Amino acid sequence: LSFVLNKHYTLLGGTIWQICLQIICSGTGALGFVLFCLAVRYIELSDINTLSYTRVVWTVVLSVIVYRERPSTGTLIALPLTLLGVIFVTQPNFLFTSKPTLVKNIDDKFRILGYAMALGAALTSAINVLLFKQLISTSTDIKTSVLNFQFALAMLVILILNQFYKIFYIQLTISWISFLSWRFLLAAVVCVLTISAGIFTQKSIKREHPAVYSLLGSADIIFALLLQNIFTSVQSNFYALIGSALVICSVVVLGISRIITERNIQKKIKENVNKNNEIC
Repeated sequence: LSFVLNKHYTLLGGTIWQICLQIICSGTGALGFVLFCLAVRYIELSDINTLSYTRVVWTVVLSVIVYRERPSTGTLIALPLTLLGVIFVTQPNFLFTSKPTLVKNIDDKFRILGYAMALGAALTSAINVLLFKQLISTSTDIKTSVLNFQFALAMLVILILNQFYKIFYIQLTISWISFLSWRFLLAAVVCVLTISAGIFTQKSIKREHPAVYSLLGSADIIFALLLQNIFTSVQSNFYALIGSALVICSVVVLGISRIITERNIQKKIKENVNKNNEIC
């Protein structure tokens, strides 16, 4: 907020349609983050990371539907790889035997709810990315820092409503002493790091090709698998590793396809410019 006010940016500007898109953009971003955090209660973090990173493919699929783009070869290859990866990670009971779980005493139906939340986070994130790019590309007055502030404000509203729900509906007693505990301080540090990660993400998208960002960002899955296998008692089984590898492969295929397509377009533009110069 201080950065936006210092730059004299408008907190909510543009046409009525752009204002609606900004509200939806911040809402889908906050909803995706909430679904991701809720899914942690029911399934392993490495599974959540793998399922949520399918947002790269869902973004491309939604862009094909919304903008009526012709699906590329990379998209047609990446989509089945992603679906297979999701199946291997979730390992439904009618296809696989039960797998060990880090989240204890969770019924199968709640685990399915956790998988649904993770996939929901991926879909809402894909919608958020499309709206983000639409707003940035159609208006020079709408800044990324403003969209980041709107997302943080939407998260704040959701968290305040959650506290009202706990206090007045569930009638949960909150001890103010817990705010001085080391757990709360650690959670605060994690939240600050999460905000920093979001800012770095926006800066990287602004400065680098989205396909390259997607390729490097898929390392999330690898880090989650490594950290889970190092610091927890649950070891990822063979199927989960295959599923994660398939999702990473789909991102790599999609990213390389996008880079090649962009280079061919730039090459054709240069050739047309050179021909026009020769004619002149």
